[in-house]
Order: sequence, then C-alpha cells, then structure tokens
Amino acid sequence: MAYEAQAAVIPDCRPELKPYVGQVFETLEDGISFYEAYAKDCRFDTRRFRDTVPSVSSMDKAQRIENLYGASRPSVVNVHPPNVVSTKGSGSSSGKRIASATEKAIILQNKPKRRCAKCREMGHHDARNCGREKGKSKM
Repeated sequence: MAYEAQAAVIPDCRPELKPYVGQVFETLEDGISFYEAYAKDCRFDTRRFRDTVPSVSSMDKAQRIENLYGASRPSVVNVHPPNVVSTKGSGSSSGKRIASATEKAIILQNKPKRRCAKCREMGHHDARNCGREKGKSKM
C-alpha cells in the first residue's frame, strides 16, 4: 500500500493570532477567546463548538467533572475488602517447610541404592547422571 505525502495546511492569519507551543493563558476563558479570535481570523467554523460546550464560568469544578464523565458523584462510597488470594508457591499455606541439609542427608540415606549401568557401582545415580562422565571433556 503506497502512502502519498500530504502537505501541511498553514492558515493565513495575522502573526499575533498564531498559537505556539507552550503558550500560557491566565484563565480558561482567555484561552477559549484567543482560539475563537484565531479561528475567526483564519475563517474556521466554530458555531458547532460554541453550541455544545456550556459556559465555563457558569459552572463550578464539580459540575464540570460530572458533565465530563456523564454521571453524578455518589454521596456514599462503599469500600469492600479484597477477595482472598492464593498465589503459587506460598510456603505458609502449603504446609511444607524447607528441609535442612541434615534432613536431606537422612532422606537420601534411606533411599534404596541402584546400580549404575556405566560405572557398575551401587549408589544414588544412574547412567544419565553418572559422576565419571563429568571428568571427560566432550569435543
């Protein structure tokens, strides 16, 4: 899909009416009146804007926010505690604890030994994890 470059449209108006980045106004009414004068000088249509937006000075802040969101502010707000969350791996609720090195050694000692197919020794390893294979370098 090919996109065509579009030229920017720069309206022809007086330099003192052109807005710039970072322009600051004392009040919202000053900003609106500036942009209305700018639009009038550039011959933009602003009737639709003036018909839909109520006068800012006639409303207080709470009313403006209610009009913006389209709903009124509730008089009472009920806050409920969050539902109980059970995350994966939480140690306290699973009933298991971390075994010490001594406990691990006792459990390993009680495991039955098996014969390794590579080294033919009786121990706690098999051919997949035989200790003799670790010494050799694989090139």
